[in-house]
Order: sequence, then structure tokens, then C-alpha cells
Amino acid sequence: MLNNRQFGILTIVVVSTVTINLFLFRRYNSEVKCGQNSQGCSKVNAVSDAGVGKSSPILVDSVSPVVVDSKGGSFYEYEQQQIDLLERSMKSIVAIYTTIERQVNQINPFFFFGNPFGNFGDFGDFFGRPRNGSGQVRRPQTQKQTGYGSGVIVESNDKETFILTNSHVVEGGSKVEVLYNNRKYEAKVLGSDSVVDLALLEIVEKNLPSLPFGNSDKLRMGSIVYSLGNPGMYSNTASRGMVTSNIHRGISEDNSGTLSTIQTDAMMFHGSSGGALIDSTGRLVGINVALAAPNGQELTNMTFAIPINTARKSISDFKEYGYIQRVVLGIVGASVSDELVKQKKLKVYQGVYVESVEKTSPLKKVGVKGGDVIVSITLEYKDDASGGAVQNTIDIHDMVRLQEVVSTISPGTNVVLHVDRSGKKLDFKVKLGRESNVKIVDNGKELIVNGATIKELTEKQLKALKDGGSGDNTVVGGVMLSKRGPDSKRWGKMKEGFVITSVDNVNITSCSEFKEQIRGKRRVMLSGVYLNDPKEEYVYVLDLM
Repeated sequence: MLNNRQFGILTIVVVSTVTINLFLFRRYNSEVKCGQNSQGCSKVNAVSDAGVGKSSPILVDSVSPVVVDSKGGSFYEYEQQQIDLLERSMKSIVAIYTTIERQVNQINPFFFFGNPFGNFGDFGDFFGRPRNGSGQVRRPQTQKQTGYGSGVIVESNDKETFILTNSHVVEGGSKVEVLYNNRKYEAKVLGSDSVVDLALLEIVEKNLPSLPFGNSDKLRMGSIVYSLGNPGMYSNTASRGMVTSNIHRGISEDNSGTLSTIQTDAMMFHGSSGGALIDSTGRLVGINVALAAPNGQELTNMTFAIPINTARKSISDFKEYGYIQRVVLGIVGASVSDELVKQKKLKVYQGVYVESVEKTSPLKKVGVKGGDVIVSITLEYKDDASGGAVQNTIDIHDMVRLQEVVSTISPGTNVVLHVDRSGKKLDFKVKLGRESNVKIVDNGKELIVNGATIKELTEKQLKALKDGGSGDNTVVGGVMLSKRGPDSKRWGKMKEGFVITSVDNVNITSCSEFKEQIRGKRRVMLSGVYLNDPKEEYVYVLDLM
């Protein structure tokens, strides 16, 4: 039996226990309701996610989890927003089919990651020997092959539509077609440039959806991106990833330099070249260009895209000129490295070390010297919104970044170079001039190309070539190198009297066709025969710049 004292203590314990449990039960219910209806709740602190533009999901209760974001929306709602974004963006992605006439056992010398035509075996000798090295060689048969890639609609109006893709997707094609909504359009190549690996196509169709431009300079490591493509056998593909480096990587393209790219882990398929890299708001920030595919594997999670800030100038130049207008710095330089810092006793650890400055360089005129280090560039441009002048200073970490920034500048633009000279900071305002592109003088049936004379064949010469071969070996047309000119080193071992029958595997029969095929290119592959020996075919690589 409990006495009065003991009974009183027990009663107090029971009442206290019930009270505490009731309080905890009410608090638990309050928190669950707060997770289900965020109005009036202030205890859920969201973690910022700059890449997605929303907060990271948070579990407010381990027993009955409800996912919310900083605005109180569910993860399901966020997911639906991303699905809608991708469905809208995919409407601006096209498939591109390129028909190319190739000769058996001949390859494109500019093979690149994601090349839609693959590797077709040994190319032969770049220095102009016959394909088998010696002896009589029959002209190989030509085969029609189809390559595929992707493209992005960047502009569409009441008359035509413009599509941006990679140069290597359409390079050497005798016919380029665009597939959109199960309709095929024959496309006109307005311009193509193998240095930046971009090409602009035009089709006759109006008011198609285009992707808005973003700002690739705003991307940072961890920024969420989507890779969109429309490759032939994997149509309408999308993958999600993030930018995996703060540095725009330089990747080897055609041995003429480095191509500045955005590095991501958004998976790509072969044939996604020329597709879109978009940010989490659906804005175009890059053009897919390459994937790292060790051992020939089909998929990879290390992919690269050309920054849209580089591509935007290319688009306007292709439309206006048919090729990219470049500025010239006129320097020999190298990226600053630890070894270079020690060797030259530099005071900075990033930038571009100027080894020498050419006599005709605009930089020399304003006082830039060998031994200087370019650390940043200030650009001035017109703000579309306000109409006023805006200045943007860009840090230059290495040569790749310098080349990327320069590629966005039009000839005649004033910039300010910020230079470190033995620890002293100097600023040089300079007006950048035009890069000396291939110089062509068109005289109708005769071209002067960098001082060399290219002529159309006479009826007598054409007849002699046709009589010299038979069947598949018959030369149907071409243009002839009549005179090498003062800058003969450009033409290598090519001799006068060489009849050029194709440029980058595209057959030519006139000077106008030859001019069209070399325009805007840094390097081309020339195939042909000699007038005195039309049974042997030779191949040369010509550097135009």
C-alpha cells in the first residue's frame, strides 16, 4: 500500500510525463505541417545553389520526409520546371546530314573528336608523293558517304533560319541537309572556320524557335549545364552535368593552335558535335565540340564546348563577310609557368609572357616590349540595354585565354592591355588591326592567291588530261598552279603545272569554286595531277595563313 506521501509523488510524475509527451506531440505535428505548408514557417533555412538558381532540397522530418525549397515549392515542381525547360530548348536543336564524296583509303586530315565521318584509314603523304609512294597509281574511285552531327537554331525570321554547328560537321561536304521535325531542308553553308571549329548554315524556313544567348564568362566550376544533341541514331538526346573547371581548356584541333573550350561532365554521344550546351535557365552558353573517348568508347563524361561568347562574333562575321575577321596582336608569347617564372625572374605567376614583338605589330607602336607579361585586357563595348559604353576587364591566365578573348574582338577595336614589367604595372591603349588573311585577287579566270597564280584550264589542256587517262582515272576539270609566286614556301613541294582537282575532297572545276573552298580557312588539302603525268594523283597540304 502506498502512503499519502508516496501516492502524491507518483501522481506528480505521471502528470509531468503526460504533459511533456503532449507538448512534444504538438510540436511534432506543427513541424510536419510546416513542411507541408510553408506559409508562416521561418525555421527552414535553405542552402543556396548558384548553379541551379534555386535552393537545395531539405528534409524537414526523418519519419515523414517532405522535400521543399526556399520558396516552399516541392521537388516535384522543380523537376517539372526542368523538364519543361528541356522540352522547350530541344525544339531549337536540329540534326545535320552531310554528303561527301570521298576517295577510297583517303581521310580528312583534320580528324577531330566527334568527327561524324570517323577514320577512313591511311591518308598518304602530306608532302606530295603519290599515294603508294612510287609507281603508276590509278585514280581511286569516289564513294558517297553520309556523316551526321547536330546544330542549334540561333536566329529565325520571316524569311530564313540560321543554324550554328561545328566546322568539322560540314567540312568537305558536297551537300548539307538539316532535319527538323521530320522535314529535310537543303542548307547553304554561309561560312566555316576550322580554327574555331564553327560553321553557320542557312535554310529557307521561317519563324522556328531559337535559343537565347547566355554569357559563357559567367560560368563557374559547379554551374549546372545541359548538353543537347540530335545525332542521327540517337535523336533528341539530353544529359545533365556541371562545369568541371574554372579554366577554359585548350584542346588540340588541327595543329594550328588551341581551341578554348568549356569543360563539363555532361555526357555526349558521337554525333552530338554542333549541339547546344545550355545553362539552368535555358540560355545557350556553348556549342558542343569534343569528347574525350579513350580506347574508342562511345560515351564519356569529359566533354568540351566552344564558349558562346566566342561563337557570337563568328555568327555575325559569317553572315556579313562569309568568314571570320580576326585581329592581330603580332607577338610571340607563351603561357606563364613555374619554370618560366624562375628562368625569367618574373614577378607574376599567371599571364602571357611576351617573348618578342613583330615590327608591324600595333603593340610595338604603343610600347609593349619583349619580357612584358600580359595579365589582363579591358574591352569597351556598347550595352544593348542602356546604349552606353561598358568596360569589362578580363584576367588573362594563359595563352589559351588570350586567344579566346582576342577571337571576340573585331578589327579596329580599342582595348587596354594591362602589363607587368618586372613588377611594375603598365597600361597600353591600342587599336587592334586586321589579321592578314589569305590575300586573293580575282581576275575572273585567274586568281592571285598569296602571290601565286591559279588559272583555269584551257580546252587544249583539259583534252590532254582526259586523253591521258581512262575510266575512273579521267580528270574532268580543275585549276592549275601556273606560278608559285614570291612566297613559294607556302606551296611546299607542289610544282608549277599542278592541276588541283579537289579542295578538302570537294571537286572543283573553276577559279570561283576554288576561291569558295579556301575562303576563311587556315589550312586546306589539295588533290590533283600534273599536266605531264595525269595518271598519278598527288596530295598536298597548303597553309593559307
